Amino acid sequence: MNEYYHFLTKKIFFCFLISIMQSLSSVKFPNYYIYRSQKFLSLNNIREVAKIISIKDGQVKGEMEFRPSYVNRKAKGGEPSLFIDFLVIHDRKKGYGTKLLNYAKKCSEQMGCEGNFWLDSSTCFLPQEIPHTFYRKFGMTSDNIKTDKMLDKFILKGKIPTYKDMGDVFMYYPNYNQKKVNIFKKLWNKLFF
Repeated sequence: MNEYYHFLTKKIFFCFLISIMQSLSSVKFPNYYIYRSQKFLSLNNIREVAKIISIKDGQVKGEMEFRPSYVNRKAKGGEPSLFIDFLVIHDRKKGYGTKLLNYAKKCSEQMGCEGNFWLDSSTCFLPQEIPHTFYRKFGMTSDNIKTDKMLDKFILKGKIPTYKDMGDVFMYYPNYNQKKVNIFKKLWNKLFF
């Protein structure tokens, strides 16, 4: 009798295990995870570090350092914003950069920066393929309308700018509507309103 209960318990356990496995087979698991830690540079200089790691091979595919800051934009007044000190992708063109920027948006909300972040899009790491268009496609803008239009043209043509086309650019998220304001209209409003 005892053997029968032992057998029955095993059978129930395996049926339960099989049902869990079948239900999990329809669930799609992510192929990456993001590890976050802190880097202490000095007492007043603490940076957050995020690394995106592939589950398939366990390799670090990209990393980013960021910290809360305050930015004063021309299009909008000063505001709290997350500053991304650097963003490096080791395995490019696979969506890891976009995932890290989405993570930066989430961290910005958690750190009281209301989803705002900014960075210096640099030409020094990949001078023949600068990252400005990638950030522009994500929805970031610069404070210069001409630069944004130039980047939009590169995107429409499917071309990637090089260091010869433009230098380093500060880019901001989210994209505020940047409108040219006529100088005469400004003067008119100041004089009569």
